[in-house]
Amino acid sequence: MESVGVLAELEDRAGRQHVVRLATLEELRRLAFVLMTAFSFSPVNQFQRPKYQTFPGDTFYDYYLQLVDAFLDPTTRIYVSEDSYAPDEEKPVPKAFPKKHFCPGTGHKVIAGVAICRGLGRRKIGKKEQGLCPTARKWYVCSQARDKDSEAVISYVEQTKSAKEKFKGCDMSIATFVVHPSYWGRGHGTALAVVCTSAADNRKVKACVSATTMSKGILTRFGFKFEDLEVMCERPFPISLGVRLPSNTNG
Repeated sequence: MESVGVLAELEDRAGRQHVVRLATLEELRRLAFVLMTAFSFSPVNQFQRPKYQTFPGDTFYDYYLQLVDAFLDPTTRIYVSEDSYAPDEEKPVPKAFPKKHFCPGTGHKVIAGVAICRGLGRRKIGKKEQGLCPTARKWYVCSQARDKDSEAVISYVEQTKSAKEKFKGCDMSIATFVVHPSYWGRGHGTALAVVCTSAADNRKVKACVSATTMSKGILTRFGFKFEDLEVMCERPFPISLGVRLPSNTNG
C-alpha cells in the first residue's frame, strides 16, 4: 500500500486547516457512510435510488463494495479530507440506517470529503488489501439493491451515453467527488480538487468528470470545461460532463 502521508494541507477562508491524504482500508465503513450521506443530496441518486430512505443499509453496502473494488484497483486512488467531528452529521441519515456505522463521537478527526480518481499510475496492492478486501465481499449479501430503481439506472445510462463520448481520450476520471453535508462550505471540495488536478498534472493526462451543480462550481475553477445535459424524468435535473487538459496545455 502507498504511504498515507499528507498530500496537501490547505487553509479555508475561515482559517481552518484541511489535510488531504490517501484513505486506508480501516476506514472503509466511514468512507461508505460519507458517500451514502453526501450522495443522498444528489439528483442522480434521488432518481436512481428512490427507496433510499427505506433501505439505507442497501445503499451503504453498495458503496462499501464499490470502495472495496477501488482499493483493489492498482490504478485507482481514494483521497480524503479531514475535519473535526460535527455533532449534527447524523441529522440527514434515515432512521432505518444501522446505528453501528455512525461516527464514534465528538472531538475525533473524521473523514469529511472523498474523491476517487481512476486511471492513475499503477500501485502495488499490499498483502493487507489482498487479505481484507476479498473478506469484505461477504457483505454482498447485505446489499440487495432494494433502494434502486433498475429502470431509472438504465434510463440514466442511455440518456448520458452519447454525451459521454467526449470522455474518450481521457486517461484519468474523477469517479467520485463528495463532501458530507455537515462539512459543506468549509473548503473540503476545493482541497480535494487541488489534489485530484495535481495528480492529473503530474502525469500530464487529460481528466474527465460527471458533476452535479455544486461540484461543477468547484471544478470549473480548476480548469474543467463543462457541457450541460438535462436528464429527463419525473423531476428533470441537469448533469454536467467536464473535461480538463493538464495545466501546461490549458489555454
